[in-house]
Amino acid sequence: MKRIIIKMKLFLIRITRIISIICPKSDLLLYGLLIVLWMVFGFLSKYITDIHGDLSITYLRTLWNLRNSIFTSIVLAFSIGAFNNLRDYRRLLKRQHFLYVDSMDDFEYLFSALLKDDAWQKFHALYNDKCQEIAWGLIISKADCVNLLSNDVIFAFHTIQDRLYKIDDQLKDSSLMVINEEMLALRISEAKKQISKIMMSESRDDFKSIKELIDNLLFILEELRFIWRRDLILDLELVKMEQNPQEDFYKRMWLPNFDIKMVRNW
Repeated sequence: MKRIIIKMKLFLIRITRIISIICPKSDLLLYGLLIVLWMVFGFLSKYITDIHGDLSITYLRTLWNLRNSIFTSIVLAFSIGAFNNLRDYRRLLKRQHFLYVDSMDDFEYLFSALLKDDAWQKFHALYNDKCQEIAWGLIISKADCVNLLSNDVIFAFHTIQDRLYKIDDQLKDSSLMVINEEMLALRISEAKKQISKIMMSESRDDFKSIKELIDNLLFILEELRFIWRRDLILDLELVKMEQNPQEDFYKRMWLPNFDIKMVRNW
């Protein structure tokens, strides 16, 4: 029963979301203006009819006679508006998805540079905070072998910087669907400064700054993928009810008792 209730909640939330996409508040104002214009046109038609001496037709009758035209114009306006809104939304979604995937690849290259073996490649280090915590644990466990100013790490920093500028440009163009644009811009700025600070310092073991940078990178990715994780809490409730969520690694990862070390045999 609880499963059905959660699915109904998800269905209602997503239907409401679709309606808000195809018919935003700005379009409602347009439809309202269209109706007002038809009412004005009906009033002018009634006025012209009265001038010609036919006083038997009332204003409401005039509007009724125009009903087919009014209905057709509203349906056409709604259909065209809904089509354009869905098309624009799909374009934004597709563009943001490519940006998110490319950003994750660029950000995770830092882990590849810090960890010379392929242990971290067994999962996405910035998929969520649990993955980030595990990946950071791997870095700390090999701290003696990690050089924060190696050529690979410096190249990773430059790659991340370039990606941050691209995200910032799209954010300034208002072409990103995120929770908090102001906070995202702040974290991007902080990440840029942290990278410059690390590269300018001659410390080869400033792990505190690296951890702060990784935290900011994770936050940036969380903002970029927010649009696909808006229903995460309810989705996780369904995952917990599955008889065998263990088949899907990333579903299993969200479970509270999940231990990636047992799965990956580390």
